[in-house]
Parts: sequence; structure tokens; C-alpha cells
Amino acid sequence: RRDAVGRTLERLVFRELFEFHFMQTDPNFANYLIEPETDRIALLDLGSARAFDPEFCERYARIVRATLTGDRRALRAAAVAIGYLDENEREDRARGVEDLILLICEPLRHAGVYDFGRSRIPSRTRDLGFDLAFRKGFLRPPPPETVFLHRKLVGSFLLCARIRARVDVNALIGPVKDRVKAATGRELAVRGGARLALSMQPRLVLTDVALANAPWGTAKDMVTAERLELALALLPLLSRRFELT
Repeated sequence: RRDAVGRTLERLVFRELFEFHFMQTDPNFANYLIEPETDRIALLDLGSARAFDPEFCERYARIVRATLTGDRRALRAAAVAIGYLDENEREDRARGVEDLILLICEPLRHAGVYDFGRSRIPSRTRDLGFDLAFRKGFLRPPPPETVFLHRKLVGSFLLCARIRARVDVNALIGPVKDRVKAATGRELAVRGGARLALSMQPRLVLTDVALANAPWGTAKDMVTAERLELALALLPLLSRRFELT
């Protein structure tokens, strides 16, 4: 059950930021109520709720996409756009900020189950932050609009660590990639992540998708899409089977 709760917590954070553009930014343990029958999570206190401008959310999505692909050039451009870096920042400092972002996003980049309870991200982040500030002299504060978001991200991580949740985000993407490769012989890249939209007709929503071209093709990708929605069979989901329709 703790793993199911952890998945819900992580999914909630991303839906709040990228779908709702509205976030409850105080992740105090007492602000969550778990419904035991469904493992759904209710938010009890919206006193610190905050709306985010869609443009800000898109800038943050660029950071997420860059970390998922390991594209440092795109990551630096996104960090400058959101205000983490100045475009003329000293190279060692800019590289240090990139390293810090990649470290913080480790659960997103991890292949397979990520064990929040065993993670050393808090201590590693502290050490890297001290190095940036005291050895490299990087003292730029984060943009004001990110402060509440950071509180939610850090608090959600600590909550997952407290309940020792193990979450595998890539498990949603794997079956889709396998099915596409079996049908086409080509790799499917999902750079922006995946989420499950539950309803009477459940959907798997993929973002920033690319289908590799044939070896003889001139372009790297045959098809790219900002968003791809795949329908899922409802009854197999109730038995914990994942079937595309």
C-alpha cells in the first residue's frame, strides 16, 4: 500500500503543476488524508494553495524534459529561461547548477523502482549546494515564483521517504515502447514522461514523443508529437493488467 500511496503522491505533484496549474504548496503530513478503500489522497488544507501561470509551468516542463533525456544544453537553456542561471554565468557555476538539477530529478531519471526510503538525495544535495555556494561562490537566489513549488517538491519527496515508498514511473511507459517496437521495428522515445488519466475510458497520456526513423531515412525521427493519448482496456486494469485498445 505504501508504494501505491507514493505513486499517487508523485502523480499528484505533476498533475498540479502541469495539468491543473494550481498547487497545494504545504506538504505537511497532516494535510493529506488517505482513503483506505481506494488509496486516493484528499488534500485537507488549501490555505497555501497557489496558482501558477501556464507559461511558468511550460518553462518548468522544459527542465523536466531536459533532465529525462540528459540533454545538458537544453537543461542550461531552460535554467536560464526560468531564472536559475544568468546566461553569462561562469562555466563552473553553471555546470554545478546543472548537476544540482539532475541530482534533484534523480527519481524521474531512474530506470526501474526508485526506493525513496533508501535515497541519499537530501545529504547529496546539501553537499553539492555547499560546494556551489562556498567553494564556487554561487549566491544567486532562486526565482521568487519557484519558492513555494520547491517547498512542495521537497516535502513530497520527504513524505515518500518517510513511508519508504518505492515508485517505478517508467513501468507505465515500457509496455507502450515494447508494443511499438514489435509492430514497427523502431524505438519509441518518451521524453516528457507519462501519466494515467482514470475514467470510464482510461487513457495513458505521453508527452514529447518521437518514433525513430528507418536506418535508411535521412531524418533522425520519422514522427514526433507533443502529446499522445492511448486508450486502455478498463476491465484488465481492475485485475492489474495493462492492455492497450
